[in-house]
Amino acid sequence: MRNRGLLLIILVAALLRFSLVFMAAHFSGEMHIFLPDSSSYVQPALSLMEEGSFATAGQAEIIRTPGYPLLLAVAEFLGGIEKVIIPLQILLSLLTLLAVYGITLTLFKEKSIALSAAALYAIEPQAIYFSHVVLSETLFTALLLLALFCFVRWQESMRPGELFGAMLLFCAAAYTRPIGLFIPFLLLGVAFWRQKEARRSLVAACLLCLCLIGAG
Repeated sequence: MRNRGLLLIILVAALLRFSLVFMAAHFSGEMHIFLPDSSSYVQPALSLMEEGSFATAGQAEIIRTPGYPLLLAVAEFLGGIEKVIIPLQILLSLLTLLAVYGITLTLFKEKSIALSAAALYAIEPQAIYFSHVVLSETLFTALLLLALFCFVRWQESMRPGELFGAMLLFCAAAYTRPIGLFIPFLLLGVAFWRQKEARRSLVAACLLCLCLIGAG
């Protein structure tokens, strides 16, 4: 099998993440997934489900961005936040691992280097921990790394679809954590300076980002 090494790393990553759930259930009887900041995401998520409005305690939510509460609303719809959000976040963490592998392989062209990067992410303690708590880190990291993967792929192929896919993911990341707001514009600026033949696509991608972010 050509990708046996990657499959093994994915299995190890999944085992590490799911084993934390079983260990918590065995030793404490429950998994403590809610931290002090969790309620600031859960309340607008429940408001979206119950009232169709992005609000907290009846007032429009102006502190939190809607990206992560939307994921929580999906989890609530699928069976409840407490039951569904951890499997969803573990899946996102595994997708992030694949993005790490893809980015490294695209940049360095060495499968061994890409496998090493993926293996390091598989055992990274914070990546494991944050996939088990109700906070936005796991979703933001997944969106950001998937966007970077699309962007580095575009730099090789020059296919507009990969560029626009990257911008959509970057904008979704910005709606999850505002710290991601300027990343797409920084990357587009560097690419505009270095890749003259793609400037028309880069301008269109910049306008797409401005429209999507401005709409919020």
